[in-house]
Amino acid sequence: MAKKKHPLFFILRIAVVLFLALILFLNLSSSAVSMVFFSQLSTWLSGGESIMTPLRITSSFVIFAIAVLLLLKKPDLISLGAFLATGLFVVLQVIYVVVMSFQFGEHPVIFVSTWTALIASLVLLFRFRGSLPVLGKFT
Repeated sequence: MAKKKHPLFFILRIAVVLFLALILFLNLSSSAVSMVFFSQLSTWLSGGESIMTPLRITSSFVIFAIAVLLLLKKPDLISLGAFLATGLFVVLQVIYVVVMSFQFGEHPVIFVSTWTALIASLVLLFRFRGSLPVLGKFT
């Protein structure tokens, strides 16, 4: 008997992809929030703003690749996309705490929405865990 497909997981995949698309749009449109984030990250990593543009471009490619993986139909690729999305959102949370020192008086919605996307990607990772070699042992 085939596994029943639940539309909830498809909706979660679309929600995570839409959040990734929002982040990608903010990166590529040079929004003020994105510029402040990458400026502080670049300053923290290199002591100046010399690597701000390469950071923005590299992160945009990674975010686009994760979104494409989540939109594909193969469970192996969805699980890889969910794994990478979870890692991305964990790294974003660590950067928010360490680099930006919770300076979100102006933008608390970004912090909360990143937590929401992290939880959604964790649910997707849990659902498609059987396709990943390491996590597949726990099915």
